[in-house]
Amino acid sequence: MRQCNPYQGAPMLARINGRNLSGTGTAREVRRGAGSVKLVSENHAPLAALQSNEFAGSERRRIIRLEDYWLSLRRCAQGPFFEDFRPSRNPVPWGNCFIACFSGLGSEPTFDHVGRSIIVLFKPDRTNLPDREWLMDTIALRFGEMSDALMAFRPVRRDDSFDRSDGIVALYRSILLPFVDSKRKPTYVIGAVTCLLRGSSAN
Repeated sequence: MRQCNPYQGAPMLARINGRNLSGTGTAREVRRGAGSVKLVSENHAPLAALQSNEFAGSERRRIIRLEDYWLSLRRCAQGPFFEDFRPSRNPVPWGNCFIACFSGLGSEPTFDHVGRSIIVLFKPDRTNLPDREWLMDTIALRFGEMSDALMAFRPVRRDDSFDRSDGIVALYRSILLPFVDSKRKPTYVIGAVTCLLRGSSAN
């Protein structure tokens, strides 16, 4: 059975069942299983490291360009083939993305990648929730329902902001993109987010 090949040369910041995924530059099918998310990076880096002047100036365009790329790959009604996705053409940094795989509609997803920036930006402060629980809650709240993207065969978008407990206001854009496997079965979702960080909304 073929494994998913994420971005070539990009560090994996999440694993499933201890699997470290290495890439060849082309997305392929992932191994399915009921694994839990293991975050291998503690992400103690400050949030300021998430953005630079260049990133702040281009974040609006990156999500649009990613969706345009997704549309260019679409060769069937259900969505593009996952194996056609070329990570090198993704304008959104790999650390701002995740990959989820579904064995069937209504099943629990398996995560083959959770980017570091997603963890730093969204993980609740001092949470006691298992990693999988806060991640699933975050995706539903900040990205939307992955099942909606798979069932409707179209992207799900969010454009919003929220106040973090450290006083930083995060303005973000997110997107969920559905993909099909080699049998044209809706199976994969790639999520991506870009953000801008500002001082406290009370200032």
